Amino acid sequence: KDGYTGQWSSYEFGVKTQFVYAEYDVIEYNVSLDSDGGSVSSHESIYTIESDTMLPIPVKRGYYFKGWCDSNNNIYETLAGVTGDIELKAKWDPITYYASFMDGEVLVSKIPFTYGSSIAIPDVPSKRGYNSSWDDFTLSDSDITINARHVPIQYEIKYELNGGINDSNNPSTYNVESSIVL
Repeated sequence: KDGYTGQWSSYEFGVKTQFVYAEYDVIEYNVSLDSDGGSVSSHESIYTIESDTMLPIPVKRGYYFKGWCDSNNNIYETLAGVTGDIELKAKWDPITYYASFMDGEVLVSKIPFTYGSSIAIPDVPSKRGYNSSWDDFTLSDSDITINARHVPIQYEIKYELNGGINDSNNPSTYNVESSIVL
């Protein structure tokens, strides 16, 4: 009988009819779990064919847990009915996140990424009279929106007064957003 050791009950030959019964003891097996970079709660390392405890569900930042796999990629949720020592490894699928690059209300680019990866950053839309860049960002384990930043370029005003005196209230710089009267 799988998962058990057995022996016949003791008996003596005699004159009357004897009944002999098989006596079984459950076999204990070892289970080894490799979380493959994830973390797993404490779990039993011994099981039997009668064990019906669910295997623990590990966690790994940026990944979906697919199941515990043996060397043949068979997936296990429980070890009920399983015999023999077994080594299982967590199977993971990366979660896809999105980096949305926005210029005001306009979506410039939406780029998929996974945790720990990098992306090609799109060109920032230019705006006349402005220095343009993307806001600083760090990819993590969630969707992210990155906004274009447009900072007005400051231009210096040089007054040629032909010997006159410049009024101290006259501006020394301007930009495309300035409303000055010269």
